[in-house]
Amino acid sequence: MEMGTNLRIAYAAAWCEPVFLIGYIIAFSVLGWNHPPPSPRFDARPLVEHYFVPHDQQIMLGRIIRM
Repeated sequence: MEMGTNLRIAYAAAWCEPVFLIGYIIAFSVLGWNHPPPSPRFDARPLVEHYFVPHDQQIMLGRIIRM
């Protein structure tokens, strides 16, 4: 390969890490509703009713993107 091609591939590979990291953080914390974590005072039923049910589609989308 030519030197210019190798350099372009190296730049593309170097930019993959920050793009992945930002995307993963967004998918995990924002879309997955993991930040801030749910209150420890919730029992199972209130946790599901107030945390998971209202945001189930967004949580599922965050999980799909993380995969």
